[in-house]
Amino acid sequence: MLLPRTPLAFATALIGENVFQSAAITTSIAIAFETIGHRNPLAATTFSAIVSVLNIPNTYMVLVDGWGYAWRGVDGSLLIDAGASLAACGLLTLLLRYLSVRRRAAADLAAVSPAPEFAAPAAPGDDGSW
Repeated sequence: MLLPRTPLAFATALIGENVFQSAAITTSIAIAFETIGHRNPLAATTFSAIVSVLNIPNTYMVLVDGWGYAWRGVDGSLLIDAGASLAACGLLTLLLRYLSVRRRAAADLAAVSPAPEFAAPAAPGDDGSW
């Protein structure tokens, strides 16, 4: 929207967007591999399920960007795309903050009240009662 509508500006924006999309896809695949783990007999099925979920935004964003284009042309499409991205980042920030606070509270609770230690049960005959 702020750049001139020239082939150079289009190419620069396209390449920049592809760089960040590639980084996001690489991160998503790395998380998928970390989730699957080593020597998992269902690795192929799990990988396919996780990667198929990664394609959901590719389907609905076409529709959402189309609404933006119908609203204000190319500028509307870019505004809707940017707004959806910022909303997703905001939701992810709130989720990560919530999980961080929750994890910190669980760690503080464990530090304050450690789990009770129980003596190992005596084997029959240890006290001569057999």
